[in-house]
Amino acid sequence: MRSKIYLPGPHPLADPQRPWGRDALLSQRVNKENAMKRTLIRYKTKPEMAEKNAELVAAVFAELKAAQLDGVRYMTLRLEDDTFIHFVESATDDGSSPLPKLAAFQAFQSGIRDRCVEPPMPRGATVVGNYRMLGET
Repeated sequence: MRSKIYLPGPHPLADPQRPWGRDALLSQRVNKENAMKRTLIRYKTKPEMAEKNAELVAAVFAELKAAQLDGVRYMTLRLEDDTFIHFVESATDDGSSPLPKLAAFQAFQSGIRDRCVEPPMPRGATVVGNYRMLGET
């Protein structure tokens, strides 16, 4: 007859959240998605400054493309009324965005309030639905 071994607390292998099971893989995916910082920034430029703003934004994307930064996704939209909408997703280890370190981004931020009728309004964002836009499935 085998004797029972009594452990203080629950059996470590009986844990449904064990580090090698299906639940752990799903948990890691959810944790990674939750760790991403998503920000939506909206502002409206003065009509005479809209093209200049668009050029500065284009320079940021050119530098991003050249630098091939990991941990950041970035998209900018320009509406018909010269409203700009930026969507930034950062997934760096420390939660910071690498964008402010780019020279083109610093140039873009310089004088942004002078170019605007409505100042930038950053807001945290949660993805409710996504179909092939953000590269997630």
